[in-house]
Amino acid sequence: MTKRFMLAAQAVLAVAAVFATASCSRKEILFDRSSQTVAFQCPAPFDGKVVNVWYNIPEGVKGKADVQFVMHGDGRNADTYFKAWKAFSDSLGFVLIVPEFDKEQFPVSLYHQGNVMAADSSFNASEDRVYKLIDGIFEYFVDHSEIKADRFNIYGHSAGGQFVHRFMMLGGSRHVGRAVAANPGWYSFPTDSVAWPYGAMGLVTADEKKSFYAKDMVVLLGEADTLRYNNNLHISPAADAQGLNRLERGKTYFEWCRRDAESLGLDFNWELEFVPGVGHSNTKMAPAAVKVLYPQQ
Repeated sequence: MTKRFMLAAQAVLAVAAVFATASCSRKEILFDRSSQTVAFQCPAPFDGKVVNVWYNIPEGVKGKADVQFVMHGDGRNADTYFKAWKAFSDSLGFVLIVPEFDKEQFPVSLYHQGNVMAADSSFNASEDRVYKLIDGIFEYFVDHSEIKADRFNIYGHSAGGQFVHRFMMLGGSRHVGRAVAANPGWYSFPTDSVAWPYGAMGLVTADEKKSFYAKDMVVLLGEADTLRYNNNLHISPAADAQGLNRLERGKTYFEWCRRDAESLGLDFNWELEFVPGVGHSNTKMAPAAVKVLYPQQ
């Protein structure tokens, strides 16, 4: 083998290595404008479960963009929530992500209550809670789209509002910006005097409570969300101690947390907002939520 041949062979191998490296580093684009859903395969301990992720990337949006998560209610109708929010996504230019947590894979104990408590009544570790899937979906989206983002906002209505306020209390995410919990049916108070899921006895440390109160969260309530029956309101002695309808319970929750923060000398960065004339409807709450989330647009 001549020296010239060896040099040529080395050059060919070097070029091949460059192309191989480029090929390996090129990410596969799964989220584009040709579709509206992508299946997200959940990691352990939720192996085998799949979250159908509805998404919208507005026309012309590429690179750096705002990302908005929307969490559906107990009806698990992510498609309806997607339709209600898509026009806002298109007009304001934010990316919309609506994960679908279906009832078969994610019953109330997993979706509404986050898989916080194990079957033996002990608390699951934070990495075994459903809340971590939000970061997983967000990072998967960024890795497999042409969008560059390191932050997202999150909104949830009804059961989605339950998800959001518990998500924020139990760690939230390093990526989360503003959170809006709209018309939850009932709440988990950050108190050691009431057991989970109505309180957080043995679950939230003093530092975690401090962090929770300092977060940018809005409790958004429809002033007409006052029906007690026929709208899937959870009724029990513990829930009724918070109020007899969603509006009362939301006011009770916000005021209790505000006073608790004040008594402890902690910063309290939440807001309480009301939507006149609106009852228990995500479609009618959405315009007000958009104004709260994107006040400058």
